[in-house]
Amino acid sequence: MNVMKKAGTLLTVLSGIIFGIVPLLVSIVYSYGFNAINVGFYRYLLAIPFLYAMVRFKKRSFKVAKIDMFHIIIIATIGNTITSLLLNLSYTYISIGMATTLHFMYPLFVSLMCVFIYKDKLTKTKIISLIIALIGVFMFIDLSKRSGITGMLMALISGVSYAFYMVYMDKSRLMNYYDPLVISFWLNLITTINFGIICLLSNNFVFTLDLIGNMYLIFIALLSQIFAVLFLQIGIKYIGSGNAAMYSLFEPLTSTIVGIIFLHDSITVFKVIGSILIIVAVYLLSIANKKKI
Repeated sequence: MNVMKKAGTLLTVLSGIIFGIVPLLVSIVYSYGFNAINVGFYRYLLAIPFLYAMVRFKKRSFKVAKIDMFHIIIIATIGNTITSLLLNLSYTYISIGMATTLHFMYPLFVSLMCVFIYKDKLTKTKIISLIIALIGVFMFIDLSKRSGITGMLMALISGVSYAFYMVYMDKSRLMNYYDPLVISFWLNLITTINFGIICLLSNNFVFTLDLIGNMYLIFIALLSQIFAVLFLQIGIKYIGSGNAAMYSLFEPLTSTIVGIIFLHDSITVFKVIGSILIIVAVYLLSIANKKKI
């Protein structure tokens, strides 16, 4: 393995770990009077100045064609806004480890979308992965807790909307015509506007002078929207999307571990088995996709 591949592997692993830590920080921010809606607003808003500065530093143009702005609005609305909102809401119903693991079924949803929308072949590996993942999900279900089922549905649907983000981004021409930082800037701006409208309509704007609470918000924005995304993009560049998907499995593992250690999330044999099955399913799918590359 050469130096660049080692660097790409390391950065992809770090990206997964960072994404896995963010739910813990979001849960902590809730204790300062924030909620899933306004956290989403500030998370994207606070990242905009940094993205703007990075684009200006690289001397890239912010201009995009009208048709591409239309694509950006769709991706920002469905892929970013809905995904972040549902995933953040799920943390109030279920553990962050469970939410992240269920959300991480998005590679399977990506495959299914490509099968039904773009007529990709439904291979044996995809079928086996889907069956294993579904068994894993059933391991989490506790019919005695309706709130838990609500949280699970939110996490799963967030995986579906994120899968849409992945497929739409891949099928559009955005990443071929524009610098990733420029696309990230516009996605964050549109998503901020979306969350701002939701905040206004639901009367969920929260302003606080608490230094610690604000520092957590800035930290979340920097970690999730700048470092994690940038590390993942570099990782994909040097080791490929197939390998990157496998190393991204550190995300649900990290969320589960930090949830148990810092939030004292409950853990049962069924939850452990369910997590393992979902991770195995995603791993098998990643191996299959890697072979295509």
